[in-house]
Amino acid sequence: FEVIGVQARKGKFGDENLDGRIFVPLPLVTRVLLGGSNTKSVGVRIRSEVEIEPAMDAISGLLRRQHRLPDSYADDFATEDQAALVKEAQRATTTFRVLTFALGGIALLVGGIGIMNMMLVSIRERTREIGIRKSVGANPGRVQAQFLIEALVLSTLGGTLGLLAGIGATRLTGSLAGWQVAISPSALGFAFSAA
Repeated sequence: FEVIGVQARKGKFGDENLDGRIFVPLPLVTRVLLGGSNTKSVGVRIRSEVEIEPAMDAISGLLRRQHRLPDSYADDFATEDQAALVKEAQRATTTFRVLTFALGGIALLVGGIGIMNMMLVSIRERTREIGIRKSVGANPGRVQAQFLIEALVLSTLGGTLGLLAGIGATRLTGSLAGWQVAISPSALGFAFSAA
């Protein structure tokens, strides 16, 4: 065959590499490659999204006529709309994202309760220190600021360690599974600010 053009890169769609395809005229495929006129599948490209439904109806009508199917018979072929598959995948991704955010919110709530309990234990264990500070002139605001700063340092260290562990786990999972992973700086910023 003579190559007459190369299409722009499209990447992957699911497990299929869209850049590893060749396009050959259908009569040539049936005559030379398949050795007959039986065709397993045909891909059709439509100019605009509004033309998809009419094109699918026209293709179905043509195939029914060519297969000589009476009106009472079901189709012995299937037509698929790739745009519908993409929309379904986007819906699944959105659901997964919502579940991930919900899980993150629960983790933040549990982490906040953990920090609160640690600070309560810290205050209970240090009542003598608080009493001594107050007796030498520290006002309640300063004592409160000390514990708030400790809570801030504790949550900042926990957030930093959590981000590093998350990045490491993501990269490790990606390398083991052979995926290309992208870590969004905005997601990291949101996670850290929430912590």
